[in-house]
Amino acid sequence: MSNNQPQHDQWNDCPAGELSQLANRLNARKQRVRRTQLLGKASAFMLLVACGVFVVGFALDPGGPRYGNITCSECKSHFVAYHANETNAEQMEETLATSMATHLQKCERCRTLFGKTYPGVLSAELTQQSSIPMFAVAGFTPCY
Repeated sequence: MSNNQPQHDQWNDCPAGELSQLANRLNARKQRVRRTQLLGKASAFMLLVACGVFVVGFALDPGGPRYGNITCSECKSHFVAYHANETNAEQMEETLATSMATHLQKCERCRTLFGKTYPGVLSAELTQQSSIPMFAVAGFTPCY
């Protein structure tokens, strides 16, 4: 015999069940990694769905934005009464009149609709605000 062949006499047998325990630990680790990955994907999906619901719900809000503590739909429902109040034909509750004025001052859509429905009723200062762009910054002078 030659000395180039490996000697297997130095190997010891594994204790009974050690290989199966090792395989079980490796399988358990794989399952934990899979669960962690699945949980991460599910969390990202749920976050995406929640953001989508929030954005769509906000964009499709039937009442519109809330200015002056009233929504656009509430403001539109009081157009006739506010017109009567502004033309001194009939008095409106003071808090509602203040809310209407604030809403019309801050909401360009309602201000434009009110101005088209009742031209000349809103003060000149209020109607001029509709021509100010949303991105206007104090002290900004455009270069033409």
